Amino acid sequence: MKLGIKVGLLNLKENLNNIREIPDLEAAEVWYDAGKPEAYKELFKALKDRKIDVGLHYWGRNKDGISANLAYPDKKIINFSIASICHTIDTARENGFQYVNVHPGYEALVGIDFLKEKFHLLSKPKSFKEIISIFLENAHFLDDYGALRQITITFETVPLKVAAIGWYGKSTRDKPEEVYQLGINYLKAAAEAGLYIANDFGHTAADIITQDPKNVWNFLKKSTIFLSSQTRLIHLGFVIPPYNGTDIHDTFENPVFSTTLAVPNRNQMIELLRIFKKKKNLWIIPEPKGNHRKNYYLAKEMLSQI
Repeated sequence: MKLGIKVGLLNLKENLNNIREIPDLEAAEVWYDAGKPEAYKELFKALKDRKIDVGLHYWGRNKDGISANLAYPDKKIINFSIASICHTIDTARENGFQYVNVHPGYEALVGIDFLKEKFHLLSKPKSFKEIISIFLENAHFLDDYGALRQITITFETVPLKVAAIGWYGKSTRDKPEEVYQLGINYLKAAAEAGLYIANDFGHTAADIITQDPKNVWNFLKKSTIFLSSQTRLIHLGFVIPPYNGTDIHDTFENPVFSTTLAVPNRNQMIELLRIFKKKKNLWIIPEPKGNHRKNYYLAKEMLSQI
């Protein structure tokens, strides 16, 4: 397994310093806006100079602001999504990177604004039965496309709901919105079909609504075990109250991470990581809202205990 950091265009100077200065860094994952490929030249150069494993975390929307979607039966958005993700895979290949991570999509058409950090529901949802075959067909196509180019494709677990506006603040979680993201049942079907999974612990923990952290933990642990054989990427994160189907990119420095309110808390995260102790082909990326270098070393300390 290889531990890395999350990087992107936001706070670029800090990200470049982290890439260059963390002595034992083995991997990095780029928050990648597929609509702005030219903006990543400096970041990509720093990553290639460092000679570490690199993944692109794909984010895309079409000219009308509609989010990429591998499941909703709309030919235009499906064709856009496939073409955009394939282009991202090509970009990864051209730069000598290792993987592309993709959010699977939604049961509805959804608009997305990266600057405002806002989702917009644009249609009524379809059912699991109506679209699971569409999702799996498109996911297999991308998996095959990546395999031919020696790029691993992972499909990421997602929260049940989203914050009304703003993806990284605590107060925005108080009014969750439904955009019908493809939840754990779709990811389980993908794993059973032989596709690779990115298990974001914070996202998976946010795929259940309850008032009891024990319920969240049981759900997260069972889901992680179920997905483990097909998991190639882990995002380290956790949720705190309210357990209302939204996630939060908090830091391991927060004292709450060592309490029973956090799921997974520090001890639980170590327990989950032990499931993957013997797995070599695995990338692990902490996803805090800030101070990535500090959280990298806190994650490394947890890994030393598995």
